Amino acid sequence: MFDEAGCILRMNPYFMIVRTLILTLLVITGLSSVRGATFYSIANGTWNNPAIWSNTYGGPTCNATPIGSDYVIISHTVTMDKSLKNGGAGFIGGVSNTVYVSTSGHLNGGTKYSLDVLSQGSLTVCGKLTVLNIEFFNGSVFNSCAGSTVQINGSFINRNNSSNIQINGTVTVVGTFLNGTGAYIGGSGAIVVVNGPATNEGTIFDCIGMYPCSSYSCLINSSCGNPVVLPVNWLGFLAAESEEGVLLEWSTAAEVNSSYFDVEYSSDSRTYEKIGTQPAAGNSSYTHYYSFLDQRKFTGSCYYRIRQVDFDGKYTFSNLEYLLRQPKGQPIVSPNPVTGKYIEVQADFEKTQNWTIRLFSPMGQLIFDNSGQAERDAAEKLSVAIPEDVAPGSYFLSLQLDNEVFYQQLVIAP
Repeated sequence: MFDEAGCILRMNPYFMIVRTLILTLLVITGLSSVRGATFYSIANGTWNNPAIWSNTYGGPTCNATPIGSDYVIISHTVTMDKSLKNGGAGFIGGVSNTVYVSTSGHLNGGTKYSLDVLSQGSLTVCGKLTVLNIEFFNGSVFNSCAGSTVQINGSFINRNNSSNIQINGTVTVVGTFLNGTGAYIGGSGAIVVVNGPATNEGTIFDCIGMYPCSSYSCLINSSCGNPVVLPVNWLGFLAAESEEGVLLEWSTAAEVNSSYFDVEYSSDSRTYEKIGTQPAAGNSSYTHYYSFLDQRKFTGSCYYRIRQVDFDGKYTFSNLEYLLRQPKGQPIVSPNPVTGKYIEVQADFEKTQNWTIRLFSPMGQLIFDNSGQAERDAAEKLSVAIPEDVAPGSYFLSLQLDNEVFYQQLVIAP
């Protein structure tokens, strides 16, 4: 079922029941190659918010949300509000198709929601993944790209004979790590096990039967040597925008031979620069808290990480944090949805500015435009009439202030 914008409708309970029965019959009859719909993230938000998803790249929103059997591409911060596991209420199905997290994407289940990659399911993380537990079934596929960060706040389980797991970034496992009998984990990245226990009954980085950790935290990499006991037991690292800038906070549970922390920033997640330094605790078995405020004024993609350096020059990295900083003074259009005949545009008019407002249909057709001039020190709100013949629905609005153009979705209510 599709709506007028070409979006798949999945909100009707009867349709959900019929779809489930069809998928079950396809599995029983062996037609498992039939795949679900394709969903692209188009904004930050929760997984079950239809406003952040489209069935086309950069397209209009749909009245639908993906489930585990769909093809999902995430380029924004998507916060899980249910687990991607099979089960009853609170679950939306394990990954049986494809989930791809791009370099700018973050699939965030925090410490509450988990993810299963089922047989024939595929998960690729080139950005960031944070979940409670993760489990890979035999026949599943997992690939973490170089430079990616995966934070498992509970357990990491690679089931017996699951052999398509490639780790080229960094995977941090706070709790249990298990690589089952006949299971294989390849790649050129690293696995950090914070508290353990860690068990390997298969192959990790081509090291057959290597016992992964004798103490914790430990680092497992492709050297096939004894796992490295890490100098710092990371508890967490977070970045959050504030009125003063970007506040970075991290904490450690224990430190051994730890000299200092470098705070590093990147706009593309590839090239990093040092923007600050904090002294470390040296040797400690107690929890320590650190913070740093980045007060620089800039917008766009922001990647942060902490580089911990030992007294002997060796170093490790924290997880990667991503923020998208919006320009200050972003115009606000209200009300949205539009319930009357007018919209108000609130902006910071610092000088005489020419403005033009255009409204487009989801197919890109120009519905109407209006223009005028705002004077310095004039009222910061513009009142613009919506033509009476504009039908209720979802539209794209562009606001041009001199040479700057801003876009947002606008909904006309019935």
